[in-house]
Amino acid sequence: MTYEEYLKGLKDLFVNAFDENKHYERKYAEIDIRNFTDEQLKNIREKYIKENKEDKVEVEISKIYSDGKYKYVFTKANIIQPYMPKNKENITGIVITRKYAFVKENNDWKIQYIDQALYSNNIPFEKMEYNKFNNKLVQYITKFDPLEN
Repeated sequence: MTYEEYLKGLKDLFVNAFDENKHYERKYAEIDIRNFTDEQLKNIREKYIKENKEDKVEVEISKIYSDGKYKYVFTKANIIQPYMPKNKENITGIVITRKYAFVKENNDWKIQYIDQALYSNNIPFEKMEYNKFNNKLVQYITKFDPLEN
């Protein structure tokens, strides 16, 4: 998939007010993928997979929640990097929590906004943001590792 195809597909998921720059504000890498060719991105991915075979990413997706106007889906990504040096906090990765708010637009459910937070993985899950609906922990129903083939 080219970057342009990715971006078009992404825009189709959001309400008409999709802001491409907001998408880039959510990144965690210091590089800007817009500056790379498709071939360079392919090489970067291949190199990452080869050099980081021990990495594990556990992505969890919640069931759908609703408050009448919006529908919400929560995600949790636990990125485990065993090669990280252990310190007194015993941090071996990060956790990203997100809340996606969907609204109906032209008979389709589209993303209105995304809230997210980033934590070291030694923080108790209950203390993280974007993991509760009506003050109760959300129920995750799907779990996968996107790095697995």
